[in-house]
Amino acid sequence: MSDVNFLHWKPQATHLSRKLPVTVLSGFLGAGKTTLLNNLLREPCGKKIAVIVNDLGEVNIDASLIREGAKEVEDEALDGMMELTEGCICCSIRTDLADALVAILENYSPDHLVIEATGAAEPLSIAETLYATNAEGFSLQDVSFINNLVTVIDAGFMATEWQAIPKGKTIRRRRVLQSDPRRPLIELLIEQAECADLIVLNKTDLLETDEVSRLRQMLVDLNPHAEIETTREAKVAPETILERTRFEEEKTVGGARWRQILTKHMEKGSPDTPEEASSDGKDHSACDHAHGHCEHEHHHHDHEGHRHDHEHDHGHEHHHQSFGLESFLFTARRPFREKALMKTIRSSFPGLVRAKGFYWTKENPDRVGMLSLAGNVLRADYVGTWWKSMIEEGEAREEEMPPVVRKVWDEKTGDCRQELVFIGIDLPEAEIREKLEKALVG
Repeated sequence: MSDVNFLHWKPQATHLSRKLPVTVLSGFLGAGKTTLLNNLLREPCGKKIAVIVNDLGEVNIDASLIREGAKEVEDEALDGMMELTEGCICCSIRTDLADALVAILENYSPDHLVIEATGAAEPLSIAETLYATNAEGFSLQDVSFINNLVTVIDAGFMATEWQAIPKGKTIRRRRVLQSDPRRPLIELLIEQAECADLIVLNKTDLLETDEVSRLRQMLVDLNPHAEIETTREAKVAPETILERTRFEEEKTVGGARWRQILTKHMEKGSPDTPEEASSDGKDHSACDHAHGHCEHEHHHHDHEGHRHDHEHDHGHEHHHQSFGLESFLFTARRPFREKALMKTIRSSFPGLVRAKGFYWTKENPDRVGMLSLAGNVLRADYVGTWWKSMIEEGEAREEEMPPVVRKVWDEKTGDCRQELVFIGIDLPEAEIREKLEKALVG
């Protein structure tokens, strides 16, 4: 077997002639990923399927289960299987994932590659591996493409987690920093659901029909982009995954409800008069921590009226499904008092399922704050520097400002602002807005 690694790998002409479709299976332990994979191996639509299995631990249980399942299918259906252990392919052993994919290309000729990820993996982080460039200037994207990001969800577990978010009681959320590698289950559940082309809501036979319908609608509200299959024993028609390509980078990455709300708000455009000027921004790229620079995510800017207590956009995008989640956007051009903001978010807003966006504080006015709430977990930290501060300090020039930042620019506050999306069950929107406004300076 070839031991070529990704770092100095050069694809052969045969590799470039036909790109290999790659499907990523994500989901918690016990959700049904391995069962779904075995179902694909039993009915591979006439394709040769290569498999990369990632498990956190010395013994790869999932790989053993797949081998047992593979015994029931013809040998030609399983065209190479690589095992990755002692790490997660979305973080600590990305190089191993790339090396495994290269090894499959060099030693087999599969029609399709399926990556079964550990339950702690984030689908988008796995996908980023395919876009990485090696020392020779090649990337796995040159020889492969993402076919589908598939998230398998245990319907019973999801229902339990949803029920743990009280609708009418005050709760206290745990706060962790953006850099904290620990990923609480509810946070992973929501993020895996938000970044998927296909969601498989499995084990639905264990719930009542109306509860399954409610869970399905909640998933639609969290990720309108994804198709949803409700299943028992992870039985999905193989052609649904192997013969359909759903992944489109912009649509998949921007599929989450909170992203769509911010993007739609941005697309409204800016008023003509300076007094009412608002600026909106598009999807941002990742923050560059090394340079203290952050290109902002779906940034929009609210207008500044003559009175500070009316500087919020009450013409927000409001989404409501009678059987699902409500969502709204909060924006402002004044800084928060940080302690007041965190106290408010952590101890208020029963029924809040998801919140995401950027914030600006009096205590750290030069720094971009990023807030991400999932269930009872609040992740909040500073992730970059506002362009306004970088320009004022001589660390950047105005002509270097990306178009997305220029579009959100305000004459007084630059790109500094509040931009937070809230999604939840029976949200008391007026109360939430009032409490957030009280946490603002002035």
